[in-house]
Amino acid sequence: MKKYTGEEFLNKIYKDLVNSEIVKHTGKGGNKNEDVHTYMERLERITNKSMEHDKLSLLKKFYYDKYIIKPENVPESYFKGQEQIALDRGYGHVHYTNEIKQKEIEQIISEQKASLDSWIDYFASTDTEMYPTWFKYYCFQGMVRLGYFDKKEDKYTKRTESTVKPFIEINREALAMVYDELIKVLNKEHVDDKKLEELLKSGSFSKIYAYCIKKLDNVKKDNTNSDEGIWKKYLQGSDPNVLFNDIHGKGTGWCTAGGLETATQHLEGGDFYVYFTKDESEKYTCPRIAIRMEDKQIAEIRGIAEEQNLESNMEKVVEKKLEEFPDKDKYKKKIKDMEVLTYIYTKWKNNKNIKLSKEELVFLYELKEDILGFGYERDDRINEIIRERNIKKDIAYALCCEEEQVTLCGEEAFNGNIICSYGDVWEYGIKSVEGLSLPSIISGDLLLGEITFPKGLVLPRIITGTLYLDSLESTEGLTIPESLNCKLECPLANNDINVLKQMCKENNKTK
Repeated sequence: MKKYTGEEFLNKIYKDLVNSEIVKHTGKGGNKNEDVHTYMERLERITNKSMEHDKLSLLKKFYYDKYIIKPENVPESYFKGQEQIALDRGYGHVHYTNEIKQKEIEQIISEQKASLDSWIDYFASTDTEMYPTWFKYYCFQGMVRLGYFDKKEDKYTKRTESTVKPFIEINREALAMVYDELIKVLNKEHVDDKKLEELLKSGSFSKIYAYCIKKLDNVKKDNTNSDEGIWKKYLQGSDPNVLFNDIHGKGTGWCTAGGLETATQHLEGGDFYVYFTKDESEKYTCPRIAIRMEDKQIAEIRGIAEEQNLESNMEKVVEKKLEEFPDKDKYKKKIKDMEVLTYIYTKWKNNKNIKLSKEELVFLYELKEDILGFGYERDDRINEIIRERNIKKDIAYALCCEEEQVTLCGEEAFNGNIICSYGDVWEYGIKSVEGLSLPSIISGDLLLGEITFPKGLVLPRIITGTLYLDSLESTEGLTIPESLNCKLECPLANNDINVLKQMCKENNKTK
C-alpha cells in the first residue's frame, strides 16, 4: 500500500477535512494527504498519552461535549412515544411530569455516553493496534453519524442533534471485514464480493457497515436455526457488568444490552434470565431470549426477531422455561390480552363508530374474564373506549339478548329478568336469599357479605371480579355452576372457589 493511501481515502470521503482549522493548524499547508497524515499522527499521540497518564476520561469529555445529546434537544415527541408504548403494554395513561422527564433525559445521556465509551475504549485499546489511525478515524466519524438500524428500510438512519438512541453497538467482526476488504480496494486487488467492492468504492460507512453485518448474520444462520442452548441466570443485585458484557454488541436490540445503567436497574428489580445458543466456535455466546423479573414476577420476555419478538423456533424454548415460574399462565394471558386490547384500541381510534364483533365486545366488557395487563391498575384504554359507546346495546348484541336484560345498576341485578349486570354488585343489607334471583353474568364483584345460610341461592355462572361471602356458615342448598371460576372471599372455604365447590358437592352427596 503506497504512502498516504488511507489519508487520500479520507480526503475523498470527508472533503472538508483538509480545510478544517485543526488540520490547517497541524499540517504544513502543502500536500493535503500529508497534512491529514500529520493530523492522524497527532490524534494517535493524544490518545496514547491519555492512556499512559490515565487521562482517557478527559478525551471522552471532549467527545461527550461534541456528540452527546443536549438536554434541551430531547424532543417532546420522545415522551409522547414513551407514553404510547406504556399504553400499548397495559401500563395505562402514563403522564411524564417535568421531574420524570428530567430523570429520563439523564438516563438517555448516560446510555449515550456508555455506548460512545465502548467505541472510544475499543479504538484506544491494544485490540485495535492492527488498524491504522486513519481507519479508526473513518469508522468513528461514520459511527457518530448513525442513529439506529431501521429493519424495514434495511439501513441506518442519520443521527441528528435530537437523536435519543444510544450509539450503535460495535460488531468487531464486521469492522475487521470492512478493513480487510477496504485495503484490497485501495490496493486495487481482487474483491470476491462485487456488491461490497462497489460499496467500498463509494466510501459510505453506513452502507458498508450495514452490509458486512448482514453478510455475517447470513453466514451464522445455521447456528440461529438451532434451538439448542443454555439458560444463564443473573441474580438480583449481582454485578451488572457480567450481564451487560455477555449481551452487549450481540445485536439483540434489547435496552439492557445498550447501556450499563439499564442493566443495573434491571438487576436491582429482580433476576434476569438469558438463553444462549452456540456461536461458530461452538460456545454458548449468542443471546436469543431474555426474561426480566420484577421481584418474583415476570416483567417481560424479549426475543431478537423484529420488534424484539420471539423467533418462531424459540417459542417452545420459552414455553418450557415458563413451567418454572408460578405466574406462567397469568403471564401468557397478559401477553394475549394486551395484544387483543391494542388491536381493538387502534381500530377504534381510527374510527370511533366502527362496529366491533361479538367476540371483541365480550373481551372488551370482560364478560367472561378480566383483562390482564402489566400495570398496577386496570388498563385505561378499556374505559376510554367504553365511555364513548352504548354499553347496554353492545352487551346485548354480544350476548344475543334484549337491552332490557342488561343493567348498569347493581340494585337492578336482582330483577329476575336480568341476564348480565355490568359493574360491581355490592349489597350490604341482604341477609336472606328468599326470592333472590341473580344474573347469569356479573362483570365485576358480587358482594353478599351478610348471608349466612344460602339455601336456594344459585350463583351466576360468570363473575369476573371477586365473590364476597364473608359471613357464610353453611353451604347447604348453595348452587355453584361448574363454570364459575373467580376470586373468593369466604373464610369458610379458605378463600378458594374450588374448595367451596367441593363443599357443595359433599353436601349434595349427604342428601
